This record gives sequence, structure tokens and C-alpha cells, in this order.
Amino acid sequence: KGRSLSLYSRRVNDTYKTIKLGRALQGGRRRIPFFANQSYLAAAWKTADSPKMLRTISAYLCGGIKLHNSSHYDSVDQGSVASALLPYADVGISKVIARKRGLDADRIATMQKYLSKEELEKTLRSMTKEREQEYLFEHRGNHGEMGIIKLDEESEGTQRLFASFPRLLDVLDKGLTWLEDEIDTHMHPYLVELLMRLFNDPEVNVNNAQLFFSTHNMGLLSERLLRKDQIWFAEKRDGA
Repeated sequence: KGRSLSLYSRRVNDTYKTIKLGRALQGGRRRIPFFANQSYLAAAWKTADSPKMLRTISAYLCGGIKLHNSSHYDSVDQGSVASALLPYADVGISKVIARKRGLDADRIATMQKYLSKEELEKTLRSMTKEREQEYLFEHRGNHGEMGIIKLDEESEGTQRLFASFPRLLDVLDKGLTWLEDEIDTHMHPYLVELLMRLFNDPEVNVNNAQLFFSTHNMGLLSERLLRKDQIWFAEKRDGA
């Protein structure tokens, strides 16, 4: 009804007998037994006579989150997206240039030895049509000089960020959830911060997309990037 509501409050040592329940949890069996390492919602999800509100929330968390798992983005202009976003990542790239990859002159010379003129022309038309797109990155120096670097010559972090832009757009556009294990692997902290800022910016993330990631980088746990309630710590026990 447009206002925050406290359903329950659970302290570290609370049991189902001592957990504090809010006024909204009315009807059904309120104090649902749960294990020490189990969430209260997980216990309510499996109990038929638990309050309807708890079961509704549990059902959403179990089945309502739409994960992103697609790897095909035919409609995304990757070069334009990268040109718009990379300057904000502080990687020294001012522009991304997209062009068709050139034909291999040595390969053409070899085909000329074995193919007729008609066959060669047909093959070249096919090769021209199927040429892959390649991307070049424009870097400007401190004194205005310009240099062009191919994608495979860029750092692993820049390559990974560039490859993730179509997925990023798809997630933000459809309001999906992006799961990423150890997000800062082969990625410069500036690049990770860019992703975090985009997801946290309400003017960009208008469809409430979510980014869940694990990291060992304590530098990302900054109040300028995350609220305290967005950070969760995990402890390994018995290798898990």
C-alpha cells in the first residue's frame, strides 16, 4: 500500500520461539520451526499453513527472479554501445570503430591457382558477404596524438568488458538478474565500478535489473558504490 512494512526481525541467536514477528503476519501458524542455518522464509515456503504473505514472498524469490542466460544479441550495435560507455570506464579509449574484416590476400592468391574464374568470383562474393566484423579502439595521448589498437591487442579486462556490453544492455532493457562469480577476475576495478554504477543509477536502470556478484576485492566494498544492505559476507566451511 505504498509504505514499508516490517514482517519479522531475526537476531543471530533467535529460534522460532524468540523471533520477533510484525503485525502484518496474521492468520495461519505464525511461529514456524526452522534450523539455525535456514532462513525463516525457506521454512515458511514449505509449510502449507504459514501466513499467505510469507508464502507469496517466498514464491516470488523461488520462481519470480528471471535470470539472464542468453548469449545471442543480434540487435545490439556493440560498437555504438562501447563508444558510449568505455570513456566512462577510464581505460583511455575515446572511440570504438567497427568495420568489416579485410579479405586474406594470400588465401585469394592460392584459390586463383585451383579455381576457375567463375568459381573464384562466386567464392569471393560469398567471402565478402560473410566477413566478420572487427573492432578498433581509438586512444588519445596526453598531447592529443591518436593511436588505433585492435580488440585482441587490448588488455584482457577491456576485452571482457567489451564482450559484456551486449549482455549488459539486454539485462537492463528487460529487467533481468545477472549472476557473476568473481566479477573482478581479469577486470580492472574501474571497469567493475562502471557496471556497479550503472545498476545503481535509477535513471539508467529503470526496469530494476539486478547484479549479483562475488568478489575478493575489499576495495569494492565502498559506501560510494554500495549501501551496507547490499553487501553480504560468506564464509567457507569444509571447502564449501
